[in-house]
Parts: sequence; structure tokens; C-alpha cells
Amino acid sequence: MQDDFRRWLEQGQGLIDAGRYADAEAALRRAVALAPENADVQLALGVALARQERWEEAIAALEQATRLNPNSVAAWRNLGYCYYRMRYLEAAIPYFQRSLALQPDQWESHLLLGLIHAESVRLEPMVEHLEAALRYSTDETPRARIYGMLAFAYEMLEQPEQANRYRALAEPAESDEPTQGGAVEHFLYFPSYEQAQQAAEAYRTAGFDATLLAEADDPDAGYCVLVVDATPSESDEFDRVIEQLEQIAAPFGGEYDGYGYEA
Repeated sequence: MQDDFRRWLEQGQGLIDAGRYADAEAALRRAVALAPENADVQLALGVALARQERWEEAIAALEQATRLNPNSVAAWRNLGYCYYRMRYLEAAIPYFQRSLALQPDQWESHLLLGLIHAESVRLEPMVEHLEAALRYSTDETPRARIYGMLAFAYEMLEQPEQANRYRALAEPAESDEPTQGGAVEHFLYFPSYEQAQQAAEAYRTAGFDATLLAEADDPDAGYCVLVVDATPSESDEFDRVIEQLEQIAAPFGGEYDGYGYEA
């Protein structure tokens, strides 16, 4: 029985790594049936469900994982991520804080806390966590976006030297190699001019370069906010950028309408 459990658990974890989340869930549910009080399998099941955006089911599994192992950094962090993706931003904060209390060097938790504070325009904790994300960064860390957010925050905090420092870091280094298409331009439409203005400010707070285009000739077509981001469209992070843009747009009634390349 123990061998069967281990086999299903390892198979499920491997399928998560392969991006086959529904198959991973099926294998992990077999493992759960054999050992429901095992924290590792509850964590893995929670991750598989979260990757399918089944947030409430994922939260149930992850909470079980933290009950069985209160020192599971990954379980606390993934709980915070689920609440963040559900847009329960304030509810997400204690979970990220708990994960960081156990392991302070997680750039992902610091970045997400920085994004939450950015959306609420809490500039000092925003800066604290974004700088920590840089301090503990890896090759996967979206440094350019963090630099841009920090430049904006320090400008708002009236610290121009720091703002200029991060603005310079955010600018891509000059190169003789041409970049494919330049920066990416994202187009989002909002039902009213006021909502578009508010959304543009929210994007700037989150560290994006956002511009409200001229008032629409036909108001029924909506009002466009142009968001420019340096994440290449072929990057693994590109889908996350679009998700974040959509999440910020939602409270203002906005819709994502595609992207192009800056001339």
C-alpha cells in the first residue's frame, strides 16, 4: 500500500511538472485515497487544482496541507496565491506573511505582496517587498517590471534619486541586436472615460506604462487604455502579464482586446 501511494504521488508530481494538470489530479486523488493525512499529497493536489484555476477546491486541499504540516512554506504561499488570483487581496496577505516567516528569501511571495500593496497604493510596504524580491531574485524574477514599479513608488514618495536609479535600471540596455517588434502594446477598453482614467492610474501604480488614448469618437466603442510592457510575447511570463492586466481592468468594467508591437 505504501508503495502504491508513493507511486501515485510521484506520478502526480511529475505530471504537474509536465503541465498535465488534470492527469496529475487523477493520480493524486488515488494517492489521497490511500493516505488522506499525508501533507505532501494534499499540497500537490492543491497545486494541481490551482493550475486548473479551481480556486476553492485548491484552497480546501492546501488548508488541509497546512493543518497536517504547519511548516509547509509552499502550502502557505500557494494559499496566498489562490486568494490573490480570486482578487481577495487583503485575505491573501496573511498567507504570504506566514510563508515568509518560515522562509524569508522567497522572491515570489515578496513580489506578490508588493503587487497587492501597489494596487492599494500603500507605497512603503510596496517598496519594502519589491526590494526584497530583487534581493532574493533568481533568473525567473521579472526584474524589469519590478524596477519600473519601484521607480513609480519612489517618485510618489518624493525620493527622486531612488526613482531615477530604478528608472535607469528599467530601461533596456542599448544593443546592436534588433529586438523583435520592440515593446508589447496591450489594448484594454472601458465603458466610460472616468473608468478608463481610474484604470490607467491603477496600471501605473502596478508599475506599467499606461496611457489613456484620446476620447473615443464613438463612446459605444469604449475608451482605450494602452499599456506598454517589455515582457516578450514568447516568454513564459507573457500570459501572466495578460492575466494581471485583466485582473486590474475588471473592477473598472474593462476588457482586454489584444496586443501588438511598439514601432
